[in-house]
Amino acid sequence: MIKLMYRYVLSILFLAYFVSCQRSQDYLSDMDSRLLKPVQTYNSIFLGRPYQIELIDSILIVAENVSDTVLSFYNIIDSTLLCRRLTVGQGPNELLNPIVLQSENDAKQITVLQRQNGIFTVYALDSLLRGSNVPAKKVELPFSDRFVRTETGYICTGLYENGIARYMSIDGTENRDINIFPDCVAGISDRAVRYKFAQGSMAYHKGVLAFAPYFLGYVEFYSVERGACVSLGRSYFADSSFENKVRESKGNLQITDDDIMHCYGAASGGDNFYILYSGKKMAERNKIANSYIYEFDNAGQCLAKYEIEGYVEDFCVSGKAMYCIVQTQDNEPMVVKYLLP
Repeated sequence: MIKLMYRYVLSILFLAYFVSCQRSQDYLSDMDSRLLKPVQTYNSIFLGRPYQIELIDSILIVAENVSDTVLSFYNIIDSTLLCRRLTVGQGPNELLNPIVLQSENDAKQITVLQRQNGIFTVYALDSLLRGSNVPAKKVELPFSDRFVRTETGYICTGLYENGIARYMSIDGTENRDINIFPDCVAGISDRAVRYKFAQGSMAYHKGVLAFAPYFLGYVEFYSVERGACVSLGRSYFADSSFENKVRESKGNLQITDDDIMHCYGAASGGDNFYILYSGKKMAERNKIANSYIYEFDNAGQCLAKYEIEGYVEDFCVSGKAMYCIVQTQDNEPMVVKYLLP
């Protein structure tokens, strides 16, 4: 009887150990990474304090605050500055910082969201290059903080009354709540507190949305049709201990220096998605260290983990080319081009 009990206890312990090992191996951060080497560094592109980067053909568009403008345009073929556009201010055709930028390569246009007032302005690239600051279109969705453009409208996240995400049609006449809503914040009534824990990065491509919260440690993919979202699956970069803390606290919780910043950037390129990952504590998030970018297919399956030397502020992907704003040990930002396998 004692031997049987001993074997039973051993089997339970072995099973617990096996499950634990299996869980740890399922985390994306445990994947082996592939170091990407720069194929070109644009040393002659002198940046201010850049925080977002986009590409249309050979035109690199950088969101940075220089000489009271918010966008700089560079030719990546010869590394020349073409112009700076969109003045900071509250006058006609001026913008309030901070902004969020998204480009559309096919339509050759740029959409800018002013995070202070929820105003979206759409510009034709050639008009901006010719010197016009007049938008082709302007719509408004108050309390919006981030967005991605879809074929029929915008998917936005922000401090909304009933959740963290809304769909808005291109002309702004239709908007409604959508169900990108981490369940750990469902019991939080304060919209600012709810958004603080659930905010994240998004990317969209051909009917699929990737949503990667900053602090919750996962990326989730959704099938999207006119703003209606159906989950395709969720993958965790690390354990969900912070997610559980948020759920149990019902919002009565502060983000501390010991909490982990997980995902802080997302992009699509070709048919795939790319998530920029930190994994460092908040106290160390701006230290110059290597960054990681995960590649996913359109079904949410992780394909690869890439490592980049230096701190990546933001990035964009065009075909097999990846352009990154990289912070170096000298604390100077530079644009670096990498080639994906």
